[in-house]
Amino acid sequence: MAAVNSNQEAAGPRGRRFLGSAPSTGRTRVVLAVERVAVRRPAAGGVRRELIRMTVEANISSPVESSGLVVRFHSSGALVSVVTVLLWLSACAESSVLPPATPSPLPADKIGRLAIACPAGGGTQSLDGGPATVHFAAPVVSGGQPPVTAGCSPHSGSAFGIGTTEVTCGASDALQQTASCVFRVTVLGPPKLAVTRLLAFGDSITAGVVSLSAGGSRLDGSNSYPARLQRGLASLYLTQDIEVVNAGLPGEEASHAEARFGLELGRHRPEVVLLMHGTNDLDVIAGSGADSAAAALDGMVAAARAAGIDTFLMTIPPQRGTGSASLVEGLNSRIRAIAARHGADLIDIHHLLLAGPCSGLPQIPCIGRDGLHPTEQGYGLMAQELERVLVARYDVEIVPAIGEQRGAARGMALAAGGQSVARRRQR
Repeated sequence: MAAVNSNQEAAGPRGRRFLGSAPSTGRTRVVLAVERVAVRRPAAGGVRRELIRMTVEANISSPVESSGLVVRFHSSGALVSVVTVLLWLSACAESSVLPPATPSPLPADKIGRLAIACPAGGGTQSLDGGPATVHFAAPVVSGGQPPVTAGCSPHSGSAFGIGTTEVTCGASDALQQTASCVFRVTVLGPPKLAVTRLLAFGDSITAGVVSLSAGGSRLDGSNSYPARLQRGLASLYLTQDIEVVNAGLPGEEASHAEARFGLELGRHRPEVVLLMHGTNDLDVIAGSGADSAAAALDGMVAAARAAGIDTFLMTIPPQRGTGSASLVEGLNSRIRAIAARHGADLIDIHHLLLAGPCSGLPQIPCIGRDGLHPTEQGYGLMAQELERVLVARYDVEIVPAIGEQRGAARGMALAAGGQSVARRRQR
């Protein structure tokens, strides 16, 4: 007899019919519906149909072409004595003892599809024009089936050249899902100063005569404010050759310096002039006086401005215990007026050294024992102040042009702790 499929009707023995379902593998639960047609004795009158349902279970332990299951039931009374139903169960050749494999459900800790979010773009500044190391945060990964791996190329801590570089981050999981994102790292070019040739013009205070703690003074050009200023600017602008010419002449009066000033302008062709003069003119014995000094300074500023040279005019330092100390403020008032008249930049060295945090004598500690010349600390303060002013004025901000991949950060000179210092601003 052929195998009976689910919901298929087949003929049973002696005209009896039955319905059956028989899965081909595993433990099988078979439901048989057997319709028994019985013939009663004439006295019983007629024929009746009777539907009998019964359930059996069978085990099929290996793939076979066919397997037989015999189901018997007996009737009694007025019915025919025995009806036998034979059910053949057929196992498909391609079936297996174990149920077919199905994908495992995703673990409970899976959160949707695998996704990755890159850190915000950023960068740094190359101080010397070469590649710069850039560190950035790791990308944020969500979803996916563990284990999940993620990384970026180039990786954090790599050296990036000047310009903008795309960084690609990717992630993958155990289900072979992948996700990626891209962000940009920008390395700005080195700081740049708009001017590189500066001329410092003046007397012994420009030349670098230092008042010694034991008394007396000596010329120390390496500690002069022009030398200190050049070293400070060179440390900020590593790719430029910045020169600060020291044209200070000890003992010179401003009223006698105009001719020399013109010569120095022609010789060095500076872009910026730093002018501080007039202290020797106040000498009560040999000095020509504040009026003569002011007139000479006015002429020098006018000459520099006529030549297209930016001029920074400075007040002269305070004095202590000298015969001309009381005359200093009068000359400084004239100096402020000259700067305003010519539109020159004014740097108040007098106030800087009067209130500066130097360690020295109780009264005006930035001025040495001779009462006239600054100490080494005093010269240091002067150089820091000039550096701050020059960086604020001439530092160049370079931004990447459209279509280009380069740029530079602007330097910023900031005051901190009562002292003027120059620092780079990084974006």
